[in-house]
Formats: sequence, structure tokens, C-alpha cells
Amino acid sequence: MAERNGRKKKRVNVVRLVLALIVVVLVGVGAVSVKTIIGLHLEKSELEKENAMLEQEKSDLQAELKSIDDLEYIEEQARKQLRMIKPGEVLFVLDEKRSEEVEQEEQEILQEEADAQKEADSEEASDEAPAEEPAPDEEAPAEDGEAPAEESGEEESGEEASGEEATEPEEAGEPETGEDE
Repeated sequence: MAERNGRKKKRVNVVRLVLALIVVVLVGVGAVSVKTIIGLHLEKSELEKENAMLEQEKSDLQAELKSIDDLEYIEEQARKQLRMIKPGEVLFVLDEKRSEEVEQEEQEILQEEADAQKEADSEEASDEAPAEEPAPDEEAPAEDGEAPAEESGEEESGEEASGEEATEPEEAGEPETGEDE
């Protein structure tokens, strides 16, 4: 009888082992399937985005195709791509890199002028108001009546910026399209 119990236990252990192996295989197959499904969903969303971009490009090209016979469109393309001009116009050809640099410098000058104007406005407002104590963000003026070094340095840079503005556009020349139409 002890042999029978031993055989039954071995048989039960073998059955449990086979069932555990089947469960592990099924879990593995399920995990691979889930990973594949997630990858396909990601690919699908990327393809939908690409499709939307291509549809937009298609509609833009169709709109351009409709306007291709328009005389204004033809003139615009001739001016842009072929640099053609009307009689009496003067074409200034600028180095594209140089014109971008000039444009960036002009933006910086305009920003400096705006900052200087804000500073001048704030100084005028502070001159009009009774000044008992300096504001927390302002520094107290020096005892000899002169402005602190930082403020005077900002004013000088603002003056230099306005001097540069007068010279730079002359060096840069005119834009590519003529103004005499």
C-alpha cells in the first residue's frame, strides 16, 4: 500500500509539473502577443500622424495647383525664384546669411531701445513721485549725486544702440523686392 501512495504522489507531481509547464507556456505566449499588439498600436498611431501630414501637404499642393494659372502667382514666383523685376525697379541682391545677421542685429537694437525707453519712462515716473525711500528693486543713488555705475552703463549702451541703427540699414541695402512699383 505504501507503494501505491508513492506512485500516486509521483503521478500527481508529474501532472502538476505538466500543468505548470503549460501555464508558463501560455503566459509566455500571452506576453509576446500583448507586446506585439502594443507595438502595432504605436505603429498605427505614427502612420495616422504621417497620413494626416501627407493629406495636409496634398491639400496645399492642390491649392497651389489651382492658383498656378493666376498672373499674380506667376509674378510672385518669378520674383522669388528667378529674381525678375519690373521695368524701373532696382534689385538688391544680399547675401542671405548676411541679411539674416542684419535682421537679428536690428531686432537686438530694437529690444535695447525698448528697454531704454522703459527705463526712461520709469525714471520720469520716479521723478514725478516724491522719493522718500528707493523702491526695493532700485539701488540708492551714490552720495555725491551721481547714478550708480550699472545704470550709467545701461544708458551708454542705449545711446550706442541708437547710433548703430542709423548706420546698419545703410550697409545692409534694400530688400530684394524694389519699392518703385
